[in-house]
Amino acid sequence: LADQTNNLSSTASARGLFMTELGLSFSKEYVFFEQELMVGISPKAQLISTFDYTEDAGNNQIKITRQTDRKTKLNADLGFAKEFLDRFRAALVVKNIYPYEIRTRLNNRIKLQPSLRGGFSYFSSRWVASADLDLWPDTPAGSETDSQQLALGVEWLPVRFMALRGGYRHDIQQIQVRGPFSIGMGFAVGSFRLDFAYAYGEVETGAALQLGVRF
Repeated sequence: LADQTNNLSSTASARGLFMTELGLSFSKEYVFFEQELMVGISPKAQLISTFDYTEDAGNNQIKITRQTDRKTKLNADLGFAKEFLDRFRAALVVKNIYPYEIRTRLNNRIKLQPSLRGGFSYFSSRWVASADLDLWPDTPAGSETDSQQLALGVEWLPVRFMALRGGYRHDIQQIQVRGPFSIGMGFAVGSFRLDFAYAYGEVETGAALQLGVRF
């Protein structure tokens, strides 16, 4: 349809954030009431960049404005794990245990809330099979719908220093969207660990590389 007006008057706006986390992970096994319990904590610094984006079309001209701001917050993740019958393990993780709210330059509010995730796994000398689930929906920073992730995975050790992995992740709040599927490999030589993975789905694709030292 042809626009019969002489002047443009449309506007569009968006807000969002980029977050980088820098931290260390520590874990130790404790005995409570004659039961062994593994406890881990990951203190971290969160480097946050927020932006407000506005596009205004008026008087037949387009004006684009972008406001950015940078903040640093301290936070931590906390986890617990318990083994049963020498073959099973249950775990619970609280991510971002300190909730907070930040404001962008244009006074938009973005909240970061804790997330709770539970998992269960079976393991032997060569095989590990696991499943974990967000115990409550995760609210996004923008206007997207909530998400609640279910993840399934398996790991096989053909030799002691190498692991082959496969997995599938599904958002149970978005039943019609499938995936992603993932494949990966891991290597362990002495105290050093090297892991990488690739994931592909209908709406997302990703890759990860991780280097670690055990001490």
